[in-house]
Amino acid sequence: MGSTKRLLSCLCILFCVFTCVGCEKESKAQPILKVITSSQVGVTIFSNKHYYIVYDNGKKKKTSEFTPTEVKHYAFQTSEEQTTPYLYHIDIDSKEGIKLNNIAKDIVEAINNNEIITSPGKLFLIDGSYFFTAFIKKGEQYKVALLEYINDDNTIIEIATFKGDISHVESYQ
Repeated sequence: MGSTKRLLSCLCILFCVFTCVGCEKESKAQPILKVITSSQVGVTIFSNKHYYIVYDNGKKKKTSEFTPTEVKHYAFQTSEEQTTPYLYHIDIDSKEGIKLNNIAKDIVEAINNNEIITSPGKLFLIDGSYFFTAFIKKGEQYKVALLEYINDDNTIIEIATFKGDISHVESYQ
């Protein structure tokens, strides 16, 4: 009788172990952003557009054409003057304009203190997050990168690099 109980308890334990092996769901990469890039064809005014889905693990996948949604975005302005805003077309007399100018200033200062990131291009405001474009040094070359600025701790995270100019970024919904 004792050996039967041991056998049953071992079988129960083995059953539980084998059924729980697959319990932890493998974390799949989740799509977070949709991006449109463009690359100029020769010296003409035409450009090729490429559409991507960007995942939370930094990978990107080409996707079919999509219609972009409205996203607040601004271009960085390069000026050495203290009174010039860091972004084009912001109202630095409004509360929101002052906040955006301070965030852009923090991004520019973080880039100036970074050896591999240079030349901020566009700032995209997406769901309370700050994504921006810049050049990033990869080996001996510079590539166009999409980066995220984390305001809480003044850090910059590389999201993905692209060939061509990033013309649009939006949330993946």
